[in-house]
Amino acid sequence: MRTWSATEALAAHAQLGGHFPLSDFWRGADPDRAVLRNLLRGIYTGDTACIELGVRLVEPLNEAEIARAHLARALHLAALSGR
Repeated sequence: MRTWSATEALAAHAQLGGHFPLSDFWRGADPDRAVLRNLLRGIYTGDTACIELGVRLVEPLNEAEIARAHLARALHLAALSGR
């Protein structure tokens, strides 16, 4: 993924076999922010698809330093495998 998109993230999450509900957000909420927030929660719970997406998304989020910092912190705390 070159840019952040809720639609692309949801598709990649499904393709990776993720189980954490990234699309679970309030009606009317900004989908990009909601998916990012749920991605962070998924990383904290150890969902391997969320962890993989977090790794993929850290670099392209150049314009979103706060989101990048949150992703980096979540990945730092996640139990990463050697894969």
